[in-house]
Amino acid sequence: MIKKYITSIKARIITLTLLYALVISIVIVSIFFYIFQTFLQKNLIRSTEFNLQLVSDTISNDMNQLIYFTRWCCSNNIINSYLTFEEEDDKLISLNAFKRLNEEYNNNKSKKFIERVVIAKNNGKFLQLVSTVASSKMNASDLVEESSFFDTLIEYDGFKWIGIVDNPFQPYTKGNAKIIPIIRPILDSHGTEVVGFVYIGISADIITSYFAEYNLPSDSSLYLTIWDKVYEIQKDTITLVDSFVKKNALENVANNRDTLVYLADTPTSQNRIMVSCPASLKGWYLSSSLSKKELFQQRQYYHFFIYLILLLLVGLGIGLIMFFNKTVNSPITKIRKKLGDIAAGDFSYDASIEWEHELGEIGRGINHLSREITLLMDKRIEDEKQQKDLEYQILLSQINPHFLYNTLNSIKWMATIQQAEGIAEMITSLARLMKNISKSTTQLITIDEELTLLKDYFIIQQYRYGGAVSIEYRIDESVYDCKILRFTLQPLVENALFHGIEPKGGTGKIIITITTNHLSEISVEIMDNGIGMTKEQIAKSLFSKENHDTSDFFKKIGISNVNRRLKYEFGEQYGITITSTLGEYTKMHITLPYVV
Repeated sequence: MIKKYITSIKARIITLTLLYALVISIVIVSIFFYIFQTFLQKNLIRSTEFNLQLVSDTISNDMNQLIYFTRWCCSNNIINSYLTFEEEDDKLISLNAFKRLNEEYNNNKSKKFIERVVIAKNNGKFLQLVSTVASSKMNASDLVEESSFFDTLIEYDGFKWIGIVDNPFQPYTKGNAKIIPIIRPILDSHGTEVVGFVYIGISADIITSYFAEYNLPSDSSLYLTIWDKVYEIQKDTITLVDSFVKKNALENVANNRDTLVYLADTPTSQNRIMVSCPASLKGWYLSSSLSKKELFQQRQYYHFFIYLILLLLVGLGIGLIMFFNKTVNSPITKIRKKLGDIAAGDFSYDASIEWEHELGEIGRGINHLSREITLLMDKRIEDEKQQKDLEYQILLSQINPHFLYNTLNSIKWMATIQQAEGIAEMITSLARLMKNISKSTTQLITIDEELTLLKDYFIIQQYRYGGAVSIEYRIDESVYDCKILRFTLQPLVENALFHGIEPKGGTGKIIITITTNHLSEISVEIMDNGIGMTKEQIAKSLFSKENHDTSDFFKKIGISNVNRRLKYEFGEQYGITITSTLGEYTKMHITLPYVV
């Protein structure tokens, strides 16, 4: 039962409909999901870019304030006087320089990130500002000069960023353990000689303080890149980590063309989408990895839609089953019952199977078939009755030709006895002709038999015309046993006599030529030297359904009849063609298949 249901058309239609609906639904949901995911990803990228750019600009502003402060230290005349004063008692100048330095320091908007400022002479004396309590036992100038980064920064032409380093004053102060150092040489007023240097230790808080309240997803990370060094920022700490392994870049997803978006392997995960925003400081980038949780949290909605689609498809399947049971199963059951009744011999009309849909057409067809079968059976009974009557008539008709043949044979012997040879020959031909007509109903005969029949007919016509007509036979020896339709040549010769030679007056001749084309086709040509035919007469002879071109003896066997019989029997490529010239000749050409 289950197998029968599975193989039913209804089950196939329902299955294909549900599969089609499922595939289309999944494709549509997937496309929308992809579009939504792409849109969400772009929004996350641009949102991250905006936040990073905002923090980056703030950090850059603070750093630019400190750069400005550094340049002020290098160019201020009071600071320069302090550095170039060579007498040992320089307390007043030192005091003035310190006050001016302290004044400028207090005016700087980013002073809270300055961990220490040291302005040192070449002789080791120095001025310093410290944000926290520091030990007085250390020599700030010496500590700066002994640091690992001093030579690199002092010799660089401009501001060089070496990254975040350990605070060289850490053992002697409670300040931040990580700083960003700035060291610049200070030249004399002529700009020709180095008279000292300025050191500013910038607390790493300038970076971390802006990320203390930064809303960062749990699976995302923040990074600061300073040239070739990468630092991971975690609230109030900043840690040196390995560099990213950058992969392919993502184009046209950021607002700012300077923002970099790419796939990368970070120190903590692989294949992460990274957003890197450049700061105004050369070589500085703030980067963040996008949260995979936020990117893929919409999958639960995708799964929800898939489950919803499946539920709807189940409902659709149940609805289709109920619909097919009502619309298809019930009508098919009635149709099958009606066919069973017909098989049992009940051909009565059943109006209940003529519904107003496609199956109703089948029902109407079955009712029509029942009526036609009834009519056919009635006609068959009538035809059988007529056939019996016809057989009786044929039996009677066969008596008459035989009686006539015997009578003609008696006349022939009387003419022979009286030495009337012409009458005897004519009677003999007519008797053979009558015998051939009556003795057989075979359609196909040999060309030899057809020519014998034609010769008997022409002998009669020769006596009729007093020997004014003659006939010539040009027959290929290989065609005598080939098949031809019975009474093919006689109607054409008769047409040549009655409509070609007789209207001309005088003598006439008919030439019959039969040849074969490589044993594939037979060509029969009947030519007379009569008055010829017009194109209209040719068309009428070949295609007219009337038979005005025959004698009473061979009634209803005209040229058009012969042409149709040949085409019906052998095919449309065979038949009769006629060419003629008025006053000269008429050629009738027959094409036949080579059939033995």
